[in-house]
Parts: sequence; C-alpha cells; structure tokens
Amino acid sequence: MAFEIYRNDYMTTTLDGDRLTLHWDREEPNDAHALATARAVTAAIDAYLGSHAAERVAVLVDLLVVKKTFPRATATYTAWMLGHRARIRGGAFVTKSLILRASVAAALIVPGLTMKGFSDLREAEAFLDKLSG
Repeated sequence: MAFEIYRNDYMTTTLDGDRLTLHWDREEPNDAHALATARAVTAAIDAYLGSHAAERVAVLVDLLVVKKTFPRATATYTAWMLGHRARIRGGAFVTKSLILRASVAAALIVPGLTMKGFSDLREAEAFLDKLSG
C-alpha cells in the first residue's frame, strides 16, 4: 500500500515499498509554481527519508500529462537527486513529450545514478523492478 508523502492540486508523491513516485495529474501553470512545488516535494521527501535512514528508493517521475519544460523546478529535483544519490537505487521518468524528455534527460545526468527516460509507464516500472531485484 502506498504511503502519501506530499500532495497538491497538481501532483502527488508516494512511497510504495521502495518505489518513490512523483506523479502529476495536471500540468502546473508556470515555472515559478513548479519551483515552489519542487521545493515542497523535496522537503517532504527529506523529512520522510530522515526518519527512515536505512531505506534506498527507486524513483519514478510520471510526467505523462506535462508538456512544457520547467527549468528551475527540474534543477531543484536534479539537485535533490545529486545530494541523495546514495539513497537512490535508480530512476525512471515517463513523458510523451519529446522536448520534455530531451530536457529532463539532459538535466538528470547524475554521476553514479542510473536514470532512464520512457514514453510508456509500464516500461518504466519494469525497468525499476529490475533495479530493485
């Protein structure tokens, strides 16, 4: 059963086993709003992981409804992943937008962390399942 770490009108962050999922239900209005969300999400994840020190997670970023790029928000999530790569088994992001996929793929090059982009949610989940063993 998934544990909800964060929710707003645009997205939800949950943890189900070792799978940390960031799922957008609708696109945020602009980069400033997405940046505020990113800061709130990373703070909520930090608070959760701080009380569960031994857990390593596989990160799934579901951007299927997102079409635009939000550079400052992406930079915030990337910085969080860089700072927590020892706690992350690997990651996958899913989007149908080729432009978004290219920008996220370029931004999420994190040394020592396997991240892969997908256009199909089931393929991304299968990839993370393999990482989790």
